[in-house]
Amino acid sequence: MRSVAVSGMVRTAVLWAATMLVLAPLGTAAQAADKVRVGHALDAPLRYELDTVKGQQLDQREGLDVEIQRFSNDEDAGRALIDGTVDLVAVDWMWVAKQRGRGAPITFVPLGSGAPSALVVADGSDIRAVADLVDKRIGIAGPKDDGAWLLLRAAAAHVSRLDLTQSSRLHWGPSQVEQEMIAGRLDAALLPWPSVVRLQSQGFRVVIDLDAVERGLGIDSGVALAGLAFREDFAASRPDVLRRLLDTIGTSQRVLRSEPGEWDYLRPMLGTLQVSTIDALRSSFTSGISEPWSELEVERARDLVRRAGQALGEPLTVPQGTFWGLDS
Repeated sequence: MRSVAVSGMVRTAVLWAATMLVLAPLGTAAQAADKVRVGHALDAPLRYELDTVKGQQLDQREGLDVEIQRFSNDEDAGRALIDGTVDLVAVDWMWVAKQRGRGAPITFVPLGSGAPSALVVADGSDIRAVADLVDKRIGIAGPKDDGAWLLLRAAAAHVSRLDLTQSSRLHWGPSQVEQEMIAGRLDAALLPWPSVVRLQSQGFRVVIDLDAVERGLGIDSGVALAGLAFREDFAASRPDVLRRLLDTIGTSQRVLRSEPGEWDYLRPMLGTLQVSTIDALRSSFTSGISEPWSELEVERARDLVRRAGQALGEPLTVPQGTFWGLDS
């Protein structure tokens, strides 16, 4: 009986040890997960990637715990980055350049996805070109120093000698501007691609998109604006976390581009949209996924800002260090 008891104890010990070996890596990974806080405005373009990162637990595969914080507009999201409430925020690089010019130690990584922002009007509107925006009510999905708005102003000044700052305009988050358009309280709206797609599904039309605006300023190849901004001290103290986060977002883009079924995980965010509209969102998303930037894209960005500044009569520049790892 003693030998049987000892044998049973040995088997129990072996099973316990084996179980601990299996569970230990999981527990270690969970304990070692690096938390990173990412903020964005409601319905910001990068929301699709970030929701996929969390929905598919892509962050856990990289040993990360991505905490998403949503804000009502880009201005609040940017303020959260400056205040240290978040580690990174989805904004455009022109906002980063302006903040950096004011002395804020903020830098940026381009992460293009989705079609360019566009100026949208009701189908029966008499607005056919930028020159028709005189005395119109314009909604801008972004802060007063929003990059898309600056470029539209520059194109209007360059092509039509038109000062859009004299028009009645409202700066809100994308969802608010979209709803104001549907309610008929705006004549035109400058919106990111998700809002553009939804409005097109309801009969609205695009007057001009940002690629065409940039061509009007003499830039043949479209320069994407979207990406992630973060403080320099974050990049310096946590470079590996930053690299893993960027890799994870890149994975989410590849997943959303190549596997249509993965869009089912976004349905809670998409609400009651028709299948045709979701298909249009996916098409718009995949059309704008860009390759990582090189020094060539940085030079194009600088040239774009220089041309916009000339059109507006303002000394616009892109400070050194705006683009992390590319112009420092």
